[in-house]
Amino acid sequence: MNIQIKLNWKIYLFIYATSLMANSVLAQNISYDEIKHHFPHPEKGIWIDHYSGYNQFGELIYLSLAHDHHVLYGILKNKTKHQTFSIEGNYKKNKLSAIIADSSENRIGNLSGKIKDSVLTADLFIPHLAQTIVCKQMSRYSQDLPECPSKNYFSEYLSQDKNILMTIRKFDDGSLSGMMIHLKDSLGSWFYGSLTTEQWTTANVFMTDYNSIKRIKSILEYQNDSIVILSQNNNPAKISFSQTKKFEFKCKSEILLSLQANSRYPWPEDKSFRKWMQTELQNWNDKIYNYGIKSLSLYESYTLDFVPVWWSDQLISGNLRMDEPGENRTIDIPWHYSFRQNESFTLDDIFDKNTNYRTRISQRIESTKQKMTEGTKDKLYEFIISDPFENWCLLPIGLSFQSKWHPVYGEYRIIIPFKEINDLLRKNGPLKKVM
Repeated sequence: MNIQIKLNWKIYLFIYATSLMANSVLAQNISYDEIKHHFPHPEKGIWIDHYSGYNQFGELIYLSLAHDHHVLYGILKNKTKHQTFSIEGNYKKNKLSAIIADSSENRIGNLSGKIKDSVLTADLFIPHLAQTIVCKQMSRYSQDLPECPSKNYFSEYLSQDKNILMTIRKFDDGSLSGMMIHLKDSLGSWFYGSLTTEQWTTANVFMTDYNSIKRIKSILEYQNDSIVILSQNNNPAKISFSQTKKFEFKCKSEILLSLQANSRYPWPEDKSFRKWMQTELQNWNDKIYNYGIKSLSLYESYTLDFVPVWWSDQLISGNLRMDEPGENRTIDIPWHYSFRQNESFTLDDIFDKNTNYRTRISQRIESTKQKMTEGTKDKLYEFIISDPFENWCLLPIGLSFQSKWHPVYGEYRIIIPFKEINDLLRKNGPLKKVM
């Protein structure tokens, strides 16, 4: 007897979404169809486990292992270098001993390791590519990476005369950004660039003064816990800095329906901040999830990155940089948190409610934009003059306002020192004990 069951659209959507969820994970790692021919009796059952982690160079690793209790087969992907290797051997519970082959199925090395408490540790013996990997087992629907690579962090440096503060945000792909602030004269520069050596000891950067459009090529040289900046303009200068603080980041990757949500975020020892951060991450994940339900798009990846500009004992101030689902663009949103008040804050929270601070700031920004663009070409002039410079963050010496990013001109920043707006600031606001 045949029984026909009519499914309403909600049940159908759930079944379809669940199918997409499972397929999206397997598509990134290893699927049943890819591996079944490696087993003599696949119809009796094949078990597949997925792992993610990093090698000692901070390169992202995905590893999938399949077995039938007798034969072991797997695929190892170095996502950073876009390399793929196959794994074959005899199955041993919680132990790894297999050969490694390249994409042409030529044997090139061996894999040896162990699995304990859902953590896989293994050594790859490959000529010129020898490495150690540490990976954590993933669930079928989410990937919680234990830590970001060691090369992904935020650090603070102080010049030898203690007059210049420098902060740097490093990323695992070798790029970096940061700022230099002259604490006494309320001047500063910001920079971006990339590390140029495998040992990550030298970086080429472009430096731009706040309230200016002139960019200067410079070199950052890392020497133990110190940095030396070598300027390449007409007046070469050498400034040495010593590291005073370093903050690590957490990484997380989740599968939401058919979409992947990747996030990088600071994780200091502060319970209130962690709770706030979890709420921010959940709101973004919900946005990705809801977009997935409406669009049913396949295998799209989105990234959320918390980029601190200034991280003190009193507050964190920076930008929330995220991919906008369905918009094919990345946006920057100001984000700020006060450790003293245990809450996030906005520009309104900094100023006294009885003042017309927005008019003062707007006038200051407009006059600075005019000075910045004197003698510039028409298109650059139009870009700077028309941009509202709405994105903002706090610096030790004042407020920084940032233009939107332009694919040709990049971005520009304006600083308004606290001493110019001190009469407008709240006496008991987020900046108490900061200034």
